[in-house]
Amino acid sequence: MYDNIIKTYEFEHIKNKIKTINVTTDKRDLFLHIKLNPEKECCPFCNIANYVINEYVKSKITHSITITRKTYIIFYRRRYKCKTCNKTFYENDPFTDHKFRLSKLTIMNILDYLKDFNHSFTSAARYFNTSVNTVINLFDHYVKAERNKLPKVLCIDEVHIKSNIKYPYACILFDFHKSKIVDVLKTRRKEYLIRYFERFSISELDNVEYVVMDLWAPYKDVVRRFMPKAKIVADAFNVVTNINRILDKKRIQVMNYYLKLENENLNYSNDFGYLLKKFSWMIRHNKKNIKGRYLWIYKYKFSVYSMDLLEHLLSSNKELKEIYDLKHIYQDFNSYSNIETAEETLLDLIDRFRNHNIVEIREYGKTLNRWKKEIINSFTKYDGVRYSNGRLESTNRNIKTIIRNAFGVTNFERFRARVMYSINKNVSLNLRK
Repeated sequence: MYDNIIKTYEFEHIKNKIKTINVTTDKRDLFLHIKLNPEKECCPFCNIANYVINEYVKSKITHSITITRKTYIIFYRRRYKCKTCNKTFYENDPFTDHKFRLSKLTIMNILDYLKDFNHSFTSAARYFNTSVNTVINLFDHYVKAERNKLPKVLCIDEVHIKSNIKYPYACILFDFHKSKIVDVLKTRRKEYLIRYFERFSISELDNVEYVVMDLWAPYKDVVRRFMPKAKIVADAFNVVTNINRILDKKRIQVMNYYLKLENENLNYSNDFGYLLKKFSWMIRHNKKNIKGRYLWIYKYKFSVYSMDLLEHLLSSNKELKEIYDLKHIYQDFNSYSNIETAEETLLDLIDRFRNHNIVEIREYGKTLNRWKKEIINSFTKYDGVRYSNGRLESTNRNIKTIIRNAFGVTNFERFRARVMYSINKNVSLNLRK
């Protein structure tokens, strides 16, 4: 008799328990009035099945399985009175887990919705017709994110979670092969990392064969102490990023110098302030990625061939041109060397950089020297792919989406659970039997 309603509102798992089900509506909401068939139960106080129905108590339960209108279960729950001990108790409730006034199906829908890192607690509350606090409490209750076992190739990186707090950077441990988060730590500080890894067994630590990291010295110190058998790999992208920062800093310095000059008699040949700002991307990009095409100079209303414009920009300052050329020399080394040839070439580059007349380049040469062994290790490949933090960087973008949608991080443990639940997808739930 009620088959269509039962199928529509997904009550098939308790189909045989339903005695009556009626549907009513008002202007906005839909109500499912349900009574269950009586089952033989024992009094929870005296454990004797000797009772009478005392009354029916209506329980209003949110049942959000559709977004077209708000849906509620009105459960007419029997309240029994024990004839033996004279105490009252309720019949079993198959709709909720008793902690939340949400149906079990609604709870599972909310938890499934939160697996998407683009979704926030606020959007879940709006979508499933409940409060933000209820969604947060539900998440805290059901999601218990345990750390994963340390992998053979461990990636370590940080993600900025909030400024002006004690620990602005969280540390992410990542499995290179499985592309899954191992754990999210409150900070990347050395003393915290030491306390964290002290809890691991020696056998688990010795299982790690490679550790990929950026040029953050505390990471290297901690790994050498706790994972002495592991080879440390300097993330190649991070090494290149450092010289890119030096180049962009010099570009800004030259740009500002020209912008502060008198603005009289400016033209294409001497207006470097405008051109270095408008076409900054040409300095930052790899020369090989700049297409040969004509670019429109809006201010001067004519087109210039891209490679000619690049050479013109570099002619604005001798040091800018030198740093630009050195950047491409290192990028070529990074792109075309291999584990057999890297050491000899790198040592030549270190010698060249450390003896350069530009201070920033000399400092960069010192950095390369401190990390030369780890940079050489970065040419190690697995199935033709170099070990790097590239996969972790992609994951960090998703983590930043979670932070942005949440308007920051206020509870780190909840943030950690949300990250692991949304990124790994396979975090187990604390479900009641």
